[in-house]
Amino acid sequence: MEGEKWCPQAAMKAYLSTLHLCRESARGGAERSSSRSVVAEPECMEFISALAAGNGARLIVEIASKTTPLTVALAVAAKQTGGQMVCILPAQQQVERCKGYISTRYPDLKDIIKFASGDPCEAMRSLGDQNVEFAVINGEFGEHLQLLEIMRKSRGCSIVVERLERSGKGAGGGVVSSFGEAVRGREGVESVSLPVSGGMEVTRIKNNNGGKSSGAATTTADNHDKMGSERRRSRRRFLVTVESR
Repeated sequence: MEGEKWCPQAAMKAYLSTLHLCRESARGGAERSSSRSVVAEPECMEFISALAAGNGARLIVEIASKTTPLTVALAVAAKQTGGQMVCILPAQQQVERCKGYISTRYPDLKDIIKFASGDPCEAMRSLGDQNVEFAVINGEFGEHLQLLEIMRKSRGCSIVVERLERSGKGAGGGVVSSFGEAVRGREGVESVSLPVSGGMEVTRIKNNNGGKSSGAATTTADNHDKMGSERRRSRRRFLVTVESR
C-alpha cells in the first residue's frame, strides 16, 4: 500500500469471493441445527474485504471480542493480495476454537490467518517492525490513543471501525467515543463515516515518512458509492453458523 493506489480488480475479486463464502456458510448453516447461529450483514463484510484488497494491504489486523465472519472476509482479502491476516482475540481458548473452525470450514485460508490473544495493544506491539496496512476494530474497543501511536509507526494505514453504533457503550456505563472521534484533528489523520450495516468509520493515518496524504478517507467514500449498486443487488442477510466447541 506504499503507493496508495486503488486496484478495482483486486477489490472486486475479494468482494465476490466474500459473497460466495457468505452463501456457502448460509447453506452449511441450514444443515447444522445444533450450531450457534449468528446473523451477519454481508454488505458490510464484502465492502471491508474489498476495501482491504483494493488498497493492496499485505498485513491486515482484526481486533475482535470474539470470532466473527468478518475474520474470514479479511483473510480472503489477504489471500488476494498475497499477504497475511492477524486476528487478535481476548483469550487463548477463543484462539484454539477459532483455529479449529477455520481449519475445518475454510482449509484454504488456515495458512493465511495467524492468531494472537490478550491485550490488543500489546499484541500489536509484538508485531515489531512489520508494516500493518489495514486494521479492523469493533465498536467496543476503547484504547484509541494507544492504538493510534502504535499505528503511526506504519507506512500509511487505514483503520475501520465496524458496528459503530456500539462505540458509545462503555463497560461502566459511561460514554465512549469512537476511534475517529478520539483521534480527529490530529496531524496526518483523516476520518469518514459510512452508512453501512450498523455504521462504519474509516480512518486514514498518513504515511509517516513524509509521503503526501492521498485523501484516502474521501476516496473510500467515493469507492463506497461506486460499489453501492452492486451491493444493493446482494442486499440480504445470511445465516452464518459458528460451531460451539
